[in-house]
Amino acid sequence: MNTILQNKWLMLASIEFLIIMLLIIKIKKKKGTENLEKEILKSKAASINMSDVMNDINLAPSLYRKLSRACHPDRFAGTDFGTTANEFFQEVQQAENNYAKLCDLKNQIEQKLNLTIS
Repeated sequence: MNTILQNKWLMLASIEFLIIMLLIIKIKKKKGTENLEKEILKSKAASINMSDVMNDINLAPSLYRKLSRACHPDRFAGTDFGTTANEFFQEVQQAENNYAKLCDLKNQIEQKLNLTIS
């Protein structure tokens, strides 16, 4: 009879242990979810200008091609503008998908290399 009681208490203690462990796991998951919700709210709060994104997607490739042709270092080989053109060409390469940066570079290229880029 004594061993039967010990087995029941052991079984009851095991069940209580499992319940406690499940509750701890549930609390940890909830904390992880709260952090995820905070990150989602932060990303929603970040201001993204869709006009800039659309310009980067639609207008940047054609402007990039025009600028890379206009200030290609081979075009200015042996002239006074050779190093300047090379610097601009590298900057254009780095700003390939950034329309705003390419527009700034276009203005600088037109001024410093005496070009008209349509």
